[in-house]
This record gives sequence, C-alpha cells and structure tokens, in this order.
Amino acid sequence: MINLKFVFLFCASSGLVQAQQRDLPKYIEKCSLKHEFKQCVLRSANKAIPLIVKGDADYKIPNMQPLHVPFVNLFNTPQIVLNFTDTKVYGLENAKMVDIVVNNEDRLSFTAAFENPNITLSGEYSIIGTILALPLKGDGLYSVSLCELTSICTYVIRLFNFSVLRKNHMKFFDF
Repeated sequence: MINLKFVFLFCASSGLVQAQQRDLPKYIEKCSLKHEFKQCVLRSANKAIPLIVKGDADYKIPNMQPLHVPFVNLFNTPQIVLNFTDTKVYGLENAKMVDIVVNNEDRLSFTAAFENPNITLSGEYSIIGTILALPLKGDGLYSVSLCELTSICTYVIRLFNFSVLRKNHMKFFDF
C-alpha cells in the first residue's frame, strides 16, 4: 500500500509554514494546550481539511482536487524497480482526523490518525525486474482505489533561532 503521510504533511504544513508571518486562516481554530486541546484540534482539522484541499491563494496553498504527485519510486531493489509518474490523488477532501496525541515532554512532536472512506490514485507506471526468476517489464496506466483507509502519521517540529521581523518561526522536519 502506498504510504500517504506526505499528503497530510503537505496539507498541514502548507498553511503553517507559508503563513509564518500571518495570522492563521479564519477556518483554522486556535487551540490551547491547557483546555480541551484534543477536541479543539479534531474539530478545527475536520473543519479545515475540505477547505485546505480546495486551496487558498492568500496562503499560497495550491488546489489539491486532485493532488498531483509527479514521481513516486515504490520499489528500487536489485530484483524490482516500480515507479509511478504523473499520479493524481482524488478524495482528500473526505479525510477526517480521528485522533491526535501530543508528546507531553517536548510538545514539539505529535501523532495524528486519519480516516478516509475512499482515495483514488491514477497515473502511469513502469516496472522492470524479476520475481521468482520470471522477468517483468512493462509500463502503462494504472488506477488504484483505497477504501476505508486509515493512516497514522508522526510529525516532529524543530524550532530554529532565526527571526524575521523579530518573530520566531517553526518548520516541520522529520516524519
């Protein structure tokens, strides 16, 4: 199965990283770590996801209906190489955040769980290699439907000591 972590990371970080010097968009609710944080984040994320997927020119968030992924190298071993190109991902607007757990030690890492009833990927593939001594070589179009998809993603935020207009900034790094 294709790991879709990058999809959420892109959705979540696009607005946050691009909006470094701006207030959050009106459709993203600010949540306090001290008062009903989890419920607030779930409510805010589920309200924002369909709007973020449509794009927001004010925050330089592109339209992701569909999300275009130029290249994915799924396998690259001596036995088999499988690449997907020009992939289009449909259905992101239906994603729901169902859980979030924040690391209480540093509050700079968190794990989020998402559910999506249906994600469709389509594009081009190329494959070359061998499986059990049988040669494989081919290319063409593909379409994959992922039903009742659940993804669990862990994110780490690292703070840097740099400032723009005397404001500290954060960036998403490891995931």
